[in-house]
Formats: sequence, structure tokens, C-alpha cells
Amino acid sequence: MSDFKNIFPYVAPKVVVSNDMCDQNGHMNVAYYLRSFDVYSRPLFEEIGFDQDYFKEGFSTFALEDSIRYL
Repeated sequence: MSDFKNIFPYVAPKVVVSNDMCDQNGHMNVAYYLRSFDVYSRPLFEEIGFDQDYFKEGFSTFALEDSIRYL
């Protein structure tokens, strides 16, 4: 595993939210919101050691908590 003190605070890549990613109210669509956490968190996980070498060794990791509320 990487030395956590050298990589935090983590600076994530910037993503521009385009109009086609938004609903009729101008809010980011839930599908794109969830996808952004999936796609753009991968560099962080690779940085802390969850890279292809980790998985080739037979290890795995998984955690999910999801809650969507329409108010």
C-alpha cells in the first residue's frame, strides 16, 4: 500500500457538467451523478494501492452505500 501521508488531501480530476447531463430543472441527472463517483474515484483507489497488480494477486474489495431521495 502507498504511504497515505504523501497522497492526502487527494485532489480529484475536474469534470465539467454539460447540459446533456442535466434534467429539466437544471440539476445533474442522478445516473451521471452516480457514474461520476464510479469513474472518477478510480484514480484515488489506484493511488492507495487498489490497482491491477492488487487484483492479480487475488485480492478484492467492495463497498457500496446508495441512497437517493427525491424531495
